[in-house]
This record gives sequence, structure tokens and C-alpha cells, in this order.
Amino acid sequence: MKSYMAKGETVERNWYVVDAEDMILGRLSSQVAAILRGKHKPIFTPHVDTGDHVIIVNAAKVRMTGRKLDQKMYRHHTGYPGGLKETSYRHLLEEKPEFVVNLQGDNPICPTWFIEAVIGEYYKDNRVETVTPVVNLSWKELDNLREHKKTTPFSGTTAVFNSEGDAFYFSKNIIPAIRKEEKVRTAQTTSPVYRQIGLYGYRMDILDKIAKLPEGVYEKLEGLEQLRWIENGIKVRCVKVDYRNFQKMSSLSGVDSPEDVARVEAVLAECGEF
Repeated sequence: MKSYMAKGETVERNWYVVDAEDMILGRLSSQVAAILRGKHKPIFTPHVDTGDHVIIVNAAKVRMTGRKLDQKMYRHHTGYPGGLKETSYRHLLEEKPEFVVNLQGDNPICPTWFIEAVIGEYYKDNRVETVTPVVNLSWKELDNLREHKKTTPFSGTTAVFNSEGDAFYFSKNIIPAIRKEEKVRTAQTTSPVYRQIGLYGYRMDILDKIAKLPEGVYEKLEGLEQLRWIENGIKVRCVKVDYRNFQKMSSLSGVDSPEDVARVEAVLAECGEF
């Protein structure tokens, strides 16, 4: 019996509208995640995005069990001394239920604090239109990414952004180019390269706008949907995150091939899930 492997470019995608009113958050999240990854389809292939699109309405009316509504806290830091801020899920739900978080199916390793950083960036500055996390690569991690791209050149996305974190560009090539790299390696302990994580946060009005935009020139060339947004003047805020004590996971640039699946499984076997 031959095994079947889906091809991303031939996957037919449907749209689902989910009413979150009175649904338990955890159960809702797991069910929606399965649809986004395509696990409900017989063609499901772990390293291929076979998922469908999901729109969630009445997000403000979702239900949480126990005392999680008041006990679960979202935190962000202003960047100034004593600037740690936190807000309860109840307050966040009442004030800003219109913020949408999208975890890409080819990014199975995403710590909870990455999601919290995305939400926190919007809570800190509600002018933010879209948010995505980025990880600063060490020189060793940059070397590993370069080696990885020799076999899977379209695995792993890098980003360049301004002082406020708003992206100039995203690319499947490693950017920026580093002139006189040996000198730069001597001068600084980490590389100037940031790898993007497959996670997004959107304001609902911006998501509505994105859905109506035609495919962009650079999006088509790079295969990156966020370039469509930048081409149309939508800002993509890059928020810096790190893997804390799970540094080995920083070497994983996404799941785009069977070889990537094996790498993810090996890291999870060693580090455990979180």
C-alpha cells in the first residue's frame, strides 16, 4: 500500500464560521486548531499546510472554566524600569475581543509566551495593525539555517524592521546580507539576523481588509502572504521573543519537508512538549 502525501498547491480550502458564544475556550481552541492544520481531512499530511480558513464570531462571549477568567494574566513590558504590566483575561476580553491570533500549521513548536508577546504588543499599542514574533539568531543558529537552506531553501523566513519593530521586508533568503562578516562576528555576540515565527495577530478591521486584497507581486515571488500587506501599506509589527531555557528549539525554522518533521520529533523527544 502506497502512502499519500498532499501537495500544498493543490489543497482545496474551505471557510468555516464558528460561533464562540458560550463555548469553553480550551475546547474551542483545540477544535479550531485541528481545522487550521487540516487534521479533519483524510489527506492530512503533517509537514504540509492542508488546513482550512476559520472565522470566529462572538469571541467576547467565549466561556472559561473555574476561575481562569480572573486568574489567567497577560503580561507585557514597556521597556522602562518597573514597566511590567499585566491584565486579567476578563479585562482583555471586555476591552479588546476583536484581536485575532493565527498560529500557522507548519509551526508546531510555539511556546505560550510567544502568543502572550503578540497579544501584549497589541495591548500595549492598539495602533498596531498586525503582529508577528521574531527570534534573534546566534551565529551558530545562523550557520545552521544556512546549512538547512542548502537542502530546503524555502524553509525559514527572515525579517528586517525599523526601530519601532515595523517590518521593511520578509524573505526566504537570509536578510540582511552581512558585509565583512568576520569583523561583525568579532564585534557582536549575536548575528543581526532575525527569524520570523509562524504566528500572527491581527486587528479584526485589518483582517477584513487583508481578505479583500489581491495577491501581491513580492508575495507571489517569495510565497509570503505578509508581503501583500506591506505592499498595500499595512504595517507588520515584529516583536522580539526568545526560547528561554528551550534554546535547542530555536534551530527549527518550520516544517516544510519530511526531513523537518524528523527534526521536530527529535527535538521534542529530547526537550519534551511545552
